[in-house]
Amino acid sequence: MARASRIRTKRVHDPAAPDGGMRVLVMRLWPRGVRQDRIDLWLREPGPVTLLCRYPEQSRCHRSLLENHLAKRLL
Repeated sequence: MARASRIRTKRVHDPAAPDGGMRVLVMRLWPRGVRQDRIDLWLREPGPVTLLCRYPEQSRCHRSLLENHLAKRLL
């Protein structure tokens, strides 16, 4: 009987485990601070669009604006 393959997801900045298998990066843009020798295969096309990658950065900015707006309405 064939052994079932396991796919595990990890952050690109996490250290590689000795038994970690092949490391595949699925991103349109290469992440800052990641050396090319840490990744075995780079798949750009199925990666998320750039706008989604920047969402956490944008949400921090909008969160402070929203909090200020709500605070003014409550006063």
